[in-house]
Amino acid sequence: MATTVLVGAQWGDEGKGKVIDVLERCSPVYQEFDGWQMSTKQAQDFDQLSKRARVYLQKLAQLSGAKISLVSVRARREETIFL
Repeated sequence: MATTVLVGAQWGDEGKGKVIDVLERCSPVYQEFDGWQMSTKQAQDFDQLSKRARVYLQKLAQLSGAKISLVSVRARREETIFL
């Protein structure tokens, strides 16, 4: 079963095909990403994540304009990748 990840990346004027800043009469414009089926729990650095996970994180950084500095792969503190 294929997994996908949806990210609300922009707001668009409903049915008009253009991106706008005013949120009146708007709906989110989603970007769809292929999900990943492999576990991330063994990853200790960015390069050990699946290619799909890396693409997803890079796109989140680009869309948000923020630098991603850490990624948690499990709940424990030592299961965190610092970028």
